[in-house]
Amino acid sequence: MGVITAKKLKQRTGEIIKRVRAGERFTLTYRGKPGKNRAQIRRLV
Repeated sequence: MGVITAKKLKQRTGEIIKRVRAGERFTLTYRGKPGKNRAQIRRLV
């Protein structure tokens, strides 16, 4: 599982969505803290 910042997600959204669809998992961080609800991100893709 990788760690990805909110800024990087914004810059590389298409690439990251493809990787998530392929089964890769990420922890999204905002201001250095991990997100609280990762399931919401998974449902979007």
